[in-house]
Amino acid sequence: MKRNLIRFVREKATADSARCTTTMAEAAPTATVLIIDDDSEVRYSLQRVLSGRPFRVLSAASGEEGLKTAAKEKPQVILLDNRMTGLSGLETLQHLRTTAPKCMVILMTAFGTTQTAIEAMKFGAFDYVIKPFDFKKIVTLVENAAKAWLDLYAAGAAYQPLLKSEDYKEGIVGNSEPMQEVFKIIGQVALGQ
Repeated sequence: MKRNLIRFVREKATADSARCTTTMAEAAPTATVLIIDDDSEVRYSLQRVLSGRPFRVLSAASGEEGLKTAAKEKPQVILLDNRMTGLSGLETLQHLRTTAPKCMVILMTAFGTTQTAIEAMKFGAFDYVIKPFDFKKIVTLVENAAKAWLDLYAAGAAYQPLLKSEDYKEGIVGNSEPMQEVFKIIGQVALGQ
């Protein structure tokens, strides 16, 4: 009887542990982070710092490679170096708006200028950081970007369009009762009544 009780307790503990692990995994989804930098040491350092977090970390050595990886993997957050051989960070950022329009891009540069910061924000960067950076701040910034992406995703999932695409054909949009009256008046005026 004692052995049966021990076996029951072990089975219950294993089942509870599995359920708890599943619940924790569901509660904290893993964000995919893509590091695009032509400096292998920077990529390595960022991968090491971020891999201890709930992130799936990918890397690319150029803007061109980063665009291909972003198209394939659909990362939520991208750490993007500005000065690289081939496509620059700003050029890559512009292409990312087509390839991965909803990703949160953090532009990194060792040569920070006001113009670069303005351009980065103009092209939709989530944030802009200057090298060398504090890795704790980078982790916090990536966590904030992942949260912003999740909020954006949740808002998009809840989004219900107010208008149908057919409504745009007529030029004036609306299907409320007052708008229907306006349409009637327009129709009467058009017919000369």
